[in-house]
Amino acid sequence: MKVSAEGWNHSTPAEFCGWFRCSEVDLGSWALATLKKGDFRWRPAGKVELELYLKEYLPKLKGTWIERDREKNRQAWTNGWAESLAEIKAKGVNPETCRPKYFRGSPFLRLQGDLVVTPNPFLENDLLNAAREYLFWRYLSEVPVICELGCGSGQNLLLLAEMFPEKQIIGLDWVGPCVEIAMEIGKKHPNVSGALFDMTEPDSKFKLPPGAGIVSIHALEQIGERHAALLDWISDQKPSVVVQHEPVVEFYDPANLLDFVATWFSEKRSYLKGYLPALQSLVEKKKIEILQAFRPKVGGVYHEASVLVWRPIKARG
Repeated sequence: MKVSAEGWNHSTPAEFCGWFRCSEVDLGSWALATLKKGDFRWRPAGKVELELYLKEYLPKLKGTWIERDREKNRQAWTNGWAESLAEIKAKGVNPETCRPKYFRGSPFLRLQGDLVVTPNPFLENDLLNAAREYLFWRYLSEVPVICELGCGSGQNLLLLAEMFPEKQIIGLDWVGPCVEIAMEIGKKHPNVSGALFDMTEPDSKFKLPPGAGIVSIHALEQIGERHAALLDWISDQKPSVVVQHEPVVEFYDPANLLDFVATWFSEKRSYLKGYLPALQSLVEKKKIEILQAFRPKVGGVYHEASVLVWRPIKARG
């Protein structure tokens, strides 16, 4: 870590590797380039800044908008991704049009258990970009087909297509605009396609090609505790590897103020819960093996994602 004259901490590739438990060799050229060229400045928040953050954050937990049932959730995502689709059709497929609209920019960020402030309002997205590039490179380089669960705005499909132009990339989502986005990306990158798929009610007729890898980034958070059917489907498909960057509430520390509030936020939003214990139960039954399961403590404005990498035992392909 280097500290400039202005007092900003400048995160380095080595520091990022410490967070994500990897070496710079594992990092890959994509993530390394992102970390070297991006604006990764931050500093710990002061008392006044923490108060401003909490005054912005806590009222959101009281609003009725934060609690949505399944159908309201589906409609909200249909409308949101339809906006992304319209922008992509108007301006073309590129990293900006495919960036999810929930990255609105903020001076605040959760990092290593603390609140930090940054002059880069999109530091959350930039750190996520480096994380995606690292995870994709390290764990998906050797699989012939990559299937994304919850492909949303197409951000990950576009990156995967650019990183692995020789691989088949399949985007799955439960609302139509996301499938259309995948098809738009497919016009630029013919190795990309999309299909409707509900993670809470998986279609058993949908089969992955042998040896395929599965990835999900900030997608399972929406299914709450309804993950049993998805795990059954994945177990039946026998992918080579499952790579996930998802919120794991079980990793939060209730003694930490920010973690306490993030847990509250996750409960109000009915975010992913019980998924890690379900995976651990499958390990005990010798049905899967977990390769990685940890929280890098590199978060967003309101909550954080953790790294889960696992695979069914006796995977085909």
